[in-house]
Amino acid sequence: MPVSPYPQGSVGVPCQKCPTTGFCQSGVLSVCRSNSVALGIGATLQTQCKCVAGYYSTAPGSACIQCPPDYYCPGDMTITPCISNAGTYGAVQTSSINSCSCNMGYYGSALANCTSCPISSYCRADTLTACPSNAGSPEISSSQYACNCNQGYYGNYAGCTICPAGSYTTTSNSSACTLCVAGTYSPSTGATTPSTCQACEGGTWSDSVASPTSANCAKCVAGTYSSASGAQASNTCVACVAGSYSTPVGSNSSTTCTLCVEGTFSAQVAAVNSLTCVNCQAGSYSSALGANHSNTCVKCVAGTYGLTPKATSIDVCVACQAGTYSTVAAAALTSTCVSCQSGSYSTVVGADVASTCASCQSGSYSTVVGADVPSTCVLCPAGAYSTGMGANATDTCILCQGGAYSTNRGANVSSTCLLCASGTYSTNIGANASDTCILCQGGTYSTGVGAAMGSTCIPCIRGTYSTNLGAALTSTCINCQMGTYSPLLGAAENATCVRCIAGSYSTAIAANSSATCVLCQGGTYSSGEGQTKPSVCLACDAGTFSTGLAAYSQTQCTDCQAGTYNSGIGSANASDCLSCAGGFYSPYTKATSQATCAPCEPGTFSTALAANTVATCASCDPGAFSWIGAVECTYCRPGEVKQSFA
Repeated sequence: MPVSPYPQGSVGVPCQKCPTTGFCQSGVLSVCRSNSVALGIGATLQTQCKCVAGYYSTAPGSACIQCPPDYYCPGDMTITPCISNAGTYGAVQTSSINSCSCNMGYYGSALANCTSCPISSYCRADTLTACPSNAGSPEISSSQYACNCNQGYYGNYAGCTICPAGSYTTTSNSSACTLCVAGTYSPSTGATTPSTCQACEGGTWSDSVASPTSANCAKCVAGTYSSASGAQASNTCVACVAGSYSTPVGSNSSTTCTLCVEGTFSAQVAAVNSLTCVNCQAGSYSSALGANHSNTCVKCVAGTYGLTPKATSIDVCVACQAGTYSTVAAAALTSTCVSCQSGSYSTVVGADVASTCASCQSGSYSTVVGADVPSTCVLCPAGAYSTGMGANATDTCILCQGGAYSTNRGANVSSTCLLCASGTYSTNIGANASDTCILCQGGTYSTGVGAAMGSTCIPCIRGTYSTNLGAALTSTCINCQMGTYSPLLGAAENATCVRCIAGSYSTAIAANSSATCVLCQGGTYSSGEGQTKPSVCLACDAGTFSTGLAAYSQTQCTDCQAGTYNSGIGSANASDCLSCAGGFYSPYTKATSQATCAPCEPGTFSTALAANTVATCASCDPGAFSWIGAVECTYCRPGEVKQSFA
């Protein structure tokens, strides 16, 4: 902002030249922009304010910018770069070319030319310096520290020493030589590559570093070998594995290890002779070369045995015969084969467990020890069964009980004993056919199955009969029909039902006694047998009677005698024949009416009852008379005389 050099309104103060720090217009001083001054006093325009040395502007009157590194700025709007490969080493706000120097790794003059520093030297402060002997540096090096010892030497910029035998360097700038590792050697000095370190040959080793000769490579001992070159320790000598041996020293291949022969083994490693190979025992074999453990001797499996030591094939293992087994592995005796017990058998050759002895199936038995075929298991006969497995005696076959039978041989459950059907029985033990079940006789039945006694056949009750053999139901007992009866138990035919006698009847079914036959009452009769209803008893005719029970014929109805009569039917008493009254007579038998009684003639009389002839009518005495049917004669009174009716 413009600043007046004098207090405003002052009078008589003389005008001064505007200072270099600004410019003046109309008596007013304005300060130049930052980092700029007027080239002299009395400046009147802003453009007369120029950037000071170390600064520059990009346009008249624009802001003054600090001179950057590797440039110099004399002032105003001028900015000039240092020459190629020169710079200000990071300094800014420089104002003269003298501020430019050759860059590190270059030499010469920044005012004229900066040249790159050659190899095996270093350049700084415009000066070139050579590296020491046996050392070098890359082009454009700027420090003594860039001088590195050449390959095959060690040290630093101060001096380099040649690597001795048994060592090398592969790069420059090595402070020490790399030693040949254990297992190698090198007779060369100043070596520049690891390949100068030659490996100890196979079969040897060295644990020394920086070895200058092969004499430092020790040989592997007998029983070992090493195929590796450059081995660094004795443990690189590989021991011949168990199952092999080797006698030479310094061997460089596993082929030096000779395998133990078949049928032998060796558990020893690094063995040095064949005596370490042990024979497989009898009961085992090995087909392997170089077996390294006793377990490579394959045991004859259970069920076999071997008699020969140092065997090389499974063929040495002899199988136990069928009917025997052995649970022992590596058996060396035939006696290890155990016979199957009686009640079992085995068809397996070389059986290795007792369970290969198959038990005879239930329903069979075997008394043979060491049986080798199932046919040694004898089937229980028909009529018997056995539930147990492995039975070894005949008495294990249980006989079917009475009332049952079995047709099956080898039956293994009691249910194969079939019960005799209802209506039959069997007293046989161990019956082997259905015809051993005897049919209940006619007139009997049995409702139960499996009957073992004839007494289980129940007789049909009295009043019934059955013609069936083997009847199984009470309903097979047929009732005697009405008009018949049977007092017999177990009647086997209809003929046992006796007919009620003529003169009787029965309405009862299954009557068991003649007492069930109801007799026709007196005054009746029935001529047929086996009658079934009361109406068959017919009444005696009028003029007759019957006093007896069970009259079986009309002829048993007695005629009323002459002199009597009976007008009713079915009379059961002789008194039912009524007598003709006195004075009457009847010569007729079987009279059915009183009208058959004829009266005595007049002049006669009869006192007799049931008179059966006219001769019973007696004549009246002289002097007496009677009327018809008189029972007495009336005498004439004195002075009277019987009138004659002639």
